[in-house]
Amino acid sequence: MRAPDLVGLVKALGAPYGLERSFKITPGALDQDRFLLSLGRSALGAAAADELRHMARALGAPEAFDAEITEALADADIIHLGYEGGQSHPIYKIYLEYGSRVRRARAQNALDPVLVYLAYKWMPQLPERRTVTRYTWLPCRTEAAVAEQLRTLLPPREAPAALASGLNLLARASGRIDAGELFLMEVAEPDNPRRSYDLNVYKADLHLGDIADLLEVLAAELSVPQASIRALLDERGELDLGHLSGGRARDGQEFVTVYYGVEAH
Repeated sequence: MRAPDLVGLVKALGAPYGLERSFKITPGALDQDRFLLSLGRSALGAAAADELRHMARALGAPEAFDAEITEALADADIIHLGYEGGQSHPIYKIYLEYGSRVRRARAQNALDPVLVYLAYKWMPQLPERRTVTRYTWLPCRTEAAVAEQLRTLLPPREAPAALASGLNLLARASGRIDAGELFLMEVAEPDNPRRSYDLNVYKADLHLGDIADLLEVLAAELSVPQASIRALLDERGELDLGHLSGGRARDGQEFVTVYYGVEAH
């Protein structure tokens, strides 16, 4: 399986889709071989569940996911398909997004958390390496409330660089828009110790270059060569900054992932 396999499956649907790129910083490494493709549910046609199962199987998804994906698709509005190739065995992902549910909650100024995504992730070559990730929106009205949630999700001693990155991005974004317009999610996997956050700042109209200093500090703290970060920023610094995810991965490593540059296709 390769990235073109996933792109080809999406293009074959003949429907518009979005492309979002990302890079992941872990101790000593910068992985840029990652992306998400996003589709409206209608792109899957009348037999959406059958089509999605066909795509999942073509990408080597384990049979154990069949029934779960079918059930979870029932209320989903948007489907995201992801690829992560920066390791010996690539990872494929299907995210089911419950956008309508979240929009209603925000319009009603809801106080309770809301499930935003269920994400099914697997390695085709290692079928036992699979997991389901839950992304839950945490209502926050102020910068102080977002900061408090970040510290609760990620105590400083667990992932200090990832927490600092989130807090610094929060401060920068809050200088441009009301913090209530930001979107914070808790990210958790029930079968392993992953613990992380996702902070969406698209509405702040930031670009990658606007957080160059934050990324350079992060790279230094996680022993990533400065030259690799600067090369990335030189090439893509003008692209829109989307969201930042950080914390402890399922293998216990600290990480920060930066999502950016959404394109319409």
